[in-house]
Amino acid sequence: MKTFLLILFCVIFLADAVEISDEDIDSPLVSYLLARVQRLESKMMSKEISVRTTRKVEERSVNNEDDKTKGCPQVVNYIRWGNTTCPYGANTLYKGTAVGGRYDHKGAPSNLLCLPPNPMHYSNNQGGDSLAYAVEYRSGGAINHAVYRNMPCSLCEATGRSSKIMIPSHYVCPDSWHKEYDGYIMAGHYSHEGSSMYYCIDKNLEQIPSSGSSEAVQLFYTV
Repeated sequence: MKTFLLILFCVIFLADAVEISDEDIDSPLVSYLLARVQRLESKMMSKEISVRTTRKVEERSVNNEDDKTKGCPQVVNYIRWGNTTCPYGANTLYKGTAVGGRYDHKGAPSNLLCLPPNPMHYSNNQGGDSLAYAVEYRSGGAINHAVYRNMPCSLCEATGRSSKIMIPSHYVCPDSWHKEYDGYIMAGHYSHEGSSMYYCIDKNLEQIPSSGSSEAVQLFYTV
C-alpha cells in the first residue's frame, strides 16, 4: 500500500507540474495507475465500512450487557437467626422456626434449618430415620428472658449486595461493607453427643410464643 500511495503522490505531483495531453491520458500506464487508484479507494471505503460495523456491534454488545446488569440487580439471601423480621433495606421472604438435630443423638446433623410456617410434605411419606427438632435457648445472662424458649428465624433478601460473611468476635464491619445485624455466637453444649455449628444469633433475639422447655429439642448455648 505504501508503494501505491507513493505512485499516487508522484502522479498527482507530476500532473500539477506537467501538462498532460489527451494522448497521455489514454496511455496504458496512466490507465493502469488510474485503475489501481480506484481499486485502492474502493478497498479503503470497504475497510472503513467494516470498522464502523464492528464498532456498532461492539457498542450494541456493551449496551446489552449494561441492560442485563440493570435488569438483574445483585441479590444476596441469608437467614437472620433469632429474629422474625429482616433488617431495614432487606425483604423478609418468610419467618419461621429454627430446627436441628437432637442434642444427644450421635448422628444428629450439625447444621440448622429455618423451617417456614405450614411446611409441605408428600402424602405417601411414612417418616424417616433422620429427625429434626426445635432449637431452644439454654444460656442466661444477656438472653435470660428467652431461656427455655424456642428460636425463630427469617429468610432475608438484600438487593444491591454481592456476597456475605460472618465475622466472629466482631460487631463492626470492614470498610465498604454493610452490616445486616450483629449478635451472639451460639452452638451446642460441649458435653453433648450431638454435633452442632456456630451461628450468629441476633442481639435482639426473639422467642416463639407459647414455646417451653422440652426434652425433644436442639439446645443452644452462648459461646
